[in-house]
Amino acid sequence: MVAMNDVVAPPGCTRGEGIVSTSRRRVLVVENDRRQTDQLKRLLGTGNVDAVIASTRPEAEALLQHTRFDLALLDLDVPEIDGVDLITKIRSRWPVMRALVISVAATEARILAALQAGACGFLYKEDLGTRLVAAIDEALEGGAPLSSDVARMLVAHVQRSDAPPRDPRADTLTERERIVLRLFAGGERYEDVARSMAVSVNTVRTHVRSIYDKLDVCSKTEAVVVATRLGLLTRTDR
Repeated sequence: MVAMNDVVAPPGCTRGEGIVSTSRRRVLVVENDRRQTDQLKRLLGTGNVDAVIASTRPEAEALLQHTRFDLALLDLDVPEIDGVDLITKIRSRWPVMRALVISVAATEARILAALQAGACGFLYKEDLGTRLVAAIDEALEGGAPLSSDVARMLVAHVQRSDAPPRDPRADTLTERERIVLRLFAGGERYEDVARSMAVSVNTVRTHVRSIYDKLDVCSKTEAVVVATRLGLLTRTDR
């Protein structure tokens, strides 16, 4: 359950009511590290922001169903939460809502997956103290706040895209692993994939672990995004 004392209450609203003033920005924070949430509340308290903390995906989704938020601030590293998949869901069901990612560190593939899923920006946590409030303002005004290292990575990625060398990961997947990816891209579940391939669910899980290792990803959504970018999947597969 969401701890009600994690609601940063506006003037005239007591903690635990979950009521926010319409003149303030509503931000859903998806983060499970207590020290980090304390820091985020202090930083957000300096701006015109009402923040509600969700430490699990069910909490986040329950809050999204019952409260209108202007922005989601998501930590990609929260255990048992597929941050990229949650961004995809937010952007699909609440397209007006913005999603801003925060992370301690991330691979290029993970950053690209988050942005391709619909995140409007990406900040490393080391930059939060100086940039968070301004980044939220920028995001809500239609901007794309990025940590400088992320911006440099994106510039390098675009520059490489004119004549991209063959990514070695594209040649590492077996045919059966590619079949698993195509089935996942089509929306199939583990059980569906197992039936389609006439194998056990455990065998599918073994293929999935191998795919994650080879593509350097952490979720089915990221695997499909990266595989598409590598040319392993086409739009007709998705």
